[in-house]
Amino acid sequence: MLKELNVPLKEMKAYLDGRSPKQLLQLSREKIEEVDQKITKLNQIKHLLEETIAFTNEGLHANCDEITVEEQKEEYLIRSELLNEENIKDFIKWMLEYNDFESKALSKDTSFVGTMLSKENITNGNYMNNAYFFVKTSDISHSNARKPKGLYAVAYHHGSYETVGKTYTKLMHYCDKNHLRLGNFSYEESLLDNIALKDENDYIMQITIEVTQSR
Repeated sequence: MLKELNVPLKEMKAYLDGRSPKQLLQLSREKIEEVDQKITKLNQIKHLLEETIAFTNEGLHANCDEITVEEQKEEYLIRSELLNEENIKDFIKWMLEYNDFESKALSKDTSFVGTMLSKENITNGNYMNNAYFFVKTSDISHSNARKPKGLYAVAYHHGSYETVGKTYTKLMHYCDKNHLRLGNFSYEESLLDNIALKDENDYIMQITIEVTQSR
C-alpha cells in the first residue's frame, strides 16, 4: 500500500523499525488525508477532460452556416464582477483578469470559462467589449447568476476572435428577418481554440443569445 502511495523506502524502513499501534494509526490518518487530496485533484482533472471532449466534439460538428432557435433550460452561473472597460482594451490586463477568474471559478462542478456580451455593445458593434466572464455550474450554492430558461438563437463563429463581428451581423439580420428581439446578453463559449488549433482562423465559438418574438 505504501509503495502504491510512492512512500520512499527510507520512510517505510523508519516506520517498520519503530512500528507500534500508535504509529500505525498516525500513519494511516496521514495517508488518508493525502489520498483524499489526490482523489479531489484527479476528479477535477477527469471533469476537465470530459468537458474537453464535449466542447471539442461540439466544435467539430458545428454548422457555422446555420443559425437555429431553440428552447433552453435555466442554467446556474458563477459570474465575474463587471469587467473594467479600460482593461478590456489592454490584452495583457484582460488575460490577467481572465486567468484570475478561471483559477477561482473552475472546479469539478463547472464548465470552461465563457464571456458575456451586452445587447448594447452588440448593437453598437463593440464585439470585443465583454461585460462578464462566466462558468456554468451544477453547484447551486456557489452560483451568483442565472441564464434564464427561454428561447435562444444559436450561432457558431468560424474564425479569429477579432472577426466575430461578421457572425454577430449575420445573427442580427436573422433576428430582424424572423421578428426576434435580442435579450440582454449573449453567451460566448470557445469550442475549438489555441489548445486544439495552431491557426486562429480555424477557431470555433458558440454564440447563444436569448430572443423573444416581436409583436
